[in-house]
Amino acid sequence: MVFNTDAIVIRTTAYGENHVIVTLLTPSGKLAVMARGGKRPQSRFVSAIQLGVEGVYSIRRGKGMGTLLQAEVTHSRRRLREHLELAAYAAYFSEQCTRIAEDAPDGSEALYRLLQGALERLVQHPDEASLTSLAWEAKVVRWLGVGPPWIACVLCGQSLIGGETPAPREIAYSGAHGGLLCSTCAQAQAEHLQLLFLPSSLARVLEQFATVPWPRMGRIKLSAASQKSLRTLLRHQLSEYAGLSVKSARFLDSLDL
Repeated sequence: MVFNTDAIVIRTTAYGENHVIVTLLTPSGKLAVMARGGKRPQSRFVSAIQLGVEGVYSIRRGKGMGTLLQAEVTHSRRRLREHLELAAYAAYFSEQCTRIAEDAPDGSEALYRLLQGALERLVQHPDEASLTSLAWEAKVVRWLGVGPPWIACVLCGQSLIGGETPAPREIAYSGAHGGLLCSTCAQAQAEHLQLLFLPSSLARVLEQFATVPWPRMGRIKLSAASQKSLRTLLRHQLSEYAGLSVKSARFLDSLDL
């Protein structure tokens, strides 16, 4: 069977002296294909099998692994491979997709669009790469169903962003409860739990990161301290509640970005 599919390259693995196994994220899930001769410099596949590249891929599929027949690049995203920082973030997003995506045809188009938007934002706003990664993590937490609404206390349900009652000045993240606590609940739990205290304004930021579509996200500004707090919170949520801890995250942290 030969078919065409839109796809983004999320992983490449050398196979033998000349071939490459390419893992593609498609709107219907994850798919591994063999790009025969893909390691040769003169291969017609060279530009189409780089990490983060998006295109239309023609694949012949039988009982085993599919074979890549042809590829037409629609978004090369060359900048992702020209800058170490952007390459590191693209690898981080892609590795997570490799871990969480279902095999085609049982996958989710939502995850495909999520990665597509994240990579485009890296290209369009390279100076906000760290912030884009926070938004990515918040969206993945929501997509996986391991995050609560960030605008309410997970214990008492009080709004953390104001409304009928004023928003608390300080809130806390409880890893044990997997969500944010209002100041009253945080004080009651402080003796028994290790909490990460945050300005209440970050509750709205988290909710926006998680729910606002990529095309509607404007420029983002957060202090270094706020970014560090959110990264600690989101990484804990991903590792403890989704079992998602990837090697590329440690490399990102080592770059001192």
